[in-house]
Amino acid sequence: DFTLTCTEDMRAVFVARGAPAEKIAIVMNSCDESVFDPSGRPPPSHENGGFRLLHHGSMETRYGIDTVIRAVAALRPEYPGLRLALIGDGSQRNELVTLVAELGVEREVSFSDGFVPLEELLDAIASADAGVVAMRRDPFRDLTHCIKMFDLISMRRPVLCSRTRAVMNYFPEDCFAYFEPDDPADLARALAELIEHPERAQALVTAASRVNESYRWLRQRERYLAIVEALVTGAADSGLVLRELSVASS
Repeated sequence: DFTLTCTEDMRAVFVARGAPAEKIAIVMNSCDESVFDPSGRPPPSHENGGFRLLHHGSMETRYGIDTVIRAVAALRPEYPGLRLALIGDGSQRNELVTLVAELGVEREVSFSDGFVPLEELLDAIASADAGVVAMRRDPFRDLTHCIKMFDLISMRRPVLCSRTRAVMNYFPEDCFAYFEPDDPADLARALAELIEHPERAQALVTAASRVNESYRWLRQRERYLAIVEALVTGAADSGLVLRELSVASS
């Protein structure tokens, strides 16, 4: 009767392949802010000029974690206080542990003991100087978002993010510290700029929060419930409601 998808980019592909545009609306896959709430959590510590970078979630090839490790290794001589915390688990974990050893950055890169309790993850995000989303670019990834970035926005942490089409269509240049996917040198550049200009971190947080306002689950929830209500009530005006919601996705 009706279809939901997660980005306008994905919706456009479905429509181009013959799906009726009036039967597809977008409900974005944003995070629950009652959980991802920075209130009362430890702020970043800048002892000895350190900078703590965080990557959280599954350790899979598509997330480009090897790119992050190589960027940190490249910056080690210039920024000895740089640290990367990898929190999570996945099929690429052993490969990443081997890469860290090969690059000699065991001191700079730490791994959690697998997935951690939610409270521990929230403390780690809150205490990080920045989070990184290093998605590789491919035809699917260019249509979707990575929910990690919404976690970081909600926790008011600056985001270093790889350039994929759907993300850039929703978040302009001033929202994230963008870098080219699969490019450790470009990530190192973006990271060094953030370390050298700490005021940029707050500017990114402010811009991302402003743009994200309509994407928050608080707002998306309203859209979702309106769609469900229109479908289950079968009211005479339900078709009009659904058409309006599908048009609002465009």
